[in-house]
Amino acid sequence: MTTLCAIVVLLIVFAGIMIWVSSNGKQTRRNQIFTSSEAAAEGASEMVFSSMDHDYLYGTLNQDVSAYEGMTPITTNWPVQYTFSINVIEGVQSHTLETMDTIYTNLLAYPQTNTISATATPVGQFETVPATVSQTMIFSEVPVFQFAIFYNMDLDMSPGDPMTINGTTFCNENIWCYPGGKMTFNGPVEAAGSYFFHWDTNGDQSSNISGSPTTPTFNDGTPLSHVDPLILPIGASGTNSATTNSAASVAAIINIPPSNLAAPQEIAYNSTNQVYLFNEVSLIVSNAAFGLNGAPPWTNPFTVYLQDSEADNKGTMPSLSLPSRWTRLTNDVYIISNCLPNHALYATPVSWVPNFQFTNDVRTIRWTNSVAGTNGPGPNGTNCVWYAGFSFLTNVFYYDYRESDTNETVQLDVGKLGAWITNASPNAGSNFNQCIGADTEMGINSIFIYNDTPFTSQLLPSVSVINGALLPCSTITVNGASLSSPGLTVVTPQPLYVIGNYNVQTNNAPSQTLNSHDVANTYPASFLADAITVLSANWPNDCWNSSYSSRTASSTTVNAACLEGIVPSTGGQKDGGDGTSAHYSGGIENFLRLLENWSGSGVTITYNGSIMVMFPSEYATNFWQTPDNYYGIPDRNWAFDTNFLTQAGLPPLTPNFRTIIRNSWTGN
Repeated sequence: MTTLCAIVVLLIVFAGIMIWVSSNGKQTRRNQIFTSSEAAAEGASEMVFSSMDHDYLYGTLNQDVSAYEGMTPITTNWPVQYTFSINVIEGVQSHTLETMDTIYTNLLAYPQTNTISATATPVGQFETVPATVSQTMIFSEVPVFQFAIFYNMDLDMSPGDPMTINGTTFCNENIWCYPGGKMTFNGPVEAAGSYFFHWDTNGDQSSNISGSPTTPTFNDGTPLSHVDPLILPIGASGTNSATTNSAASVAAIINIPPSNLAAPQEIAYNSTNQVYLFNEVSLIVSNAAFGLNGAPPWTNPFTVYLQDSEADNKGTMPSLSLPSRWTRLTNDVYIISNCLPNHALYATPVSWVPNFQFTNDVRTIRWTNSVAGTNGPGPNGTNCVWYAGFSFLTNVFYYDYRESDTNETVQLDVGKLGAWITNASPNAGSNFNQCIGADTEMGINSIFIYNDTPFTSQLLPSVSVINGALLPCSTITVNGASLSSPGLTVVTPQPLYVIGNYNVQTNNAPSQTLNSHDVANTYPASFLADAITVLSANWPNDCWNSSYSSRTASSTTVNAACLEGIVPSTGGQKDGGDGTSAHYSGGIENFLRLLENWSGSGVTITYNGSIMVMFPSEYATNFWQTPDNYYGIPDRNWAFDTNFLTQAGLPPLTPNFRTIIRNSWTGN
């Protein structure tokens, strides 16, 4: 009996063990199947994320989420087959700047939170154990002018005098700093590449500097390297990060877009093509590319178009046979005489037009005057227009001593542009300003200037701005409310010259704020160009091959974000270390080009803005040269404009970088 009882007990224990083993094995198998299902679900969600990531960074998200939800992994060679169920929720892009998290804690962005949920269910297994993976990620647009310094290329620094940088510094490649001890960074410093505290091996600077390599002062923590680059959404579908973020691709934002994407075609106003500033600005100025405004003997080559990027395309704009988003503007300045030029255009009396009215066709601008004329071949009493143009545009010539080129320049008088925008006379801009303001809730606040002068070895097409102490500021009425529309963005694919103080006073400011970092009395402003040169108020309009000693600068203040190209460092160690054909870019300290002797006592260049270097210059391509050749070193009084950290303070049409932050991950 004892033996039998022991056997029964053993059998019970054995049965219990077997039940436990079986149950544990079943649970283990379920866990293994769940883990495999979870991995499959994660693979499916990552596949969708990869597609959304590409679409967002290089264009726009597909608004039809079924295109993403239909994506499933190819499981032909998988040991286990699955069925997939994918759900994508696209959030709404914020129109308000918000603080970013993780490594971008110092930046503001327009976020859009998106969620991807993927469920994988195994097929033909002992247990059907599905798993679901959910990911949320923040797709963010980051206004570019939030950076004190941003370089899309290698960033060189070699200032001769101590230099302090307030605000965020970011480089999409490498940062080279020598001698570093003269640099102080009071904001975060980040690079997609690395940091080097010696001269740029891409350009042997050893002949231009002295001293021992020292580490800069970083007052906002250790700089970060090998961070994710920030990308402008330029490029066609299928391009990768390297090519889309390349200098050539990024330069496209200031150039005329490809013909199949350019305004005024309707496709130009798709969100993906608004990254080209040509398709977004208020005014487009051309001196040939889109038709001449006149015929001989008039010497005005300018044609100006008003662009309403938000027009409903139903003819609300007086388009003069152009698409409703473009309006060709009428001249507002005329030179009239009853002395007729001896030109074949006037040979046929039938061409005289009595009862003169302003039109866009200057060849018909003539009228009959009751006072008989005596000095021309035409009939008595006939007046004609010798010049028909725009009050804020003219042609001038400068000489660029760095480029050794004559500049044929389209010159914008900013003060006269502001007067034109607020002038309510028939040919002035007030009515047009209100027209686009009703659609965009912003008046005329940006201008694209294209100089079609042939680019040769001795002739440089360029753009200049003068009389810019006070920028345009207008009032528009939207839905019965009066809105202020201040500021100006100037865009050109060619070199840009800024003459005299710029953006140093608002309409209600009692006086100009000069040589100061006080930006309370400024309007939002930016320049985007091939290269940017600052000329002081002492620069003569007819400056032509004058001696260096005679070009003495006066202190000048410029308050505007600047996005431009440079001539990068070359030669040095990357060419074998012999320094052959080595050139220094001039570094961050020569970001703004100069052509005058700024070396006098107390002569200061004050700059409040955001420094953006995005591509190699395509027009102004001569290398930087050591001082006291064509320019003298000024006292540099530079600062980041903190107005750019507010939505209202950002310049009109500020471009946006795009980045994606993974926010959360759950599996169940």
